[in-house]
Amino acid sequence: MPFDPFTIDLPVREIIPSVREHLAAQNTLIVNAPPGAGKSTLLPLALLDDAWLKG
Repeated sequence: MPFDPFTIDLPVREIIPSVREHLAAQNTLIVNAPPGAGKSTLLPLALLDDAWLKG
């Protein structure tokens, strides 16, 4: 069963689509959000299977 980041209610969930789009085009992105938003827990898991990360 694939991981679905949209089932977890953390504020960073709202920016996952735009983060995916940005990182598919460029390799650098700074995410600025308050502690507990999910930057280091949810976001990496949400991006783990993205195509730009392969290879």
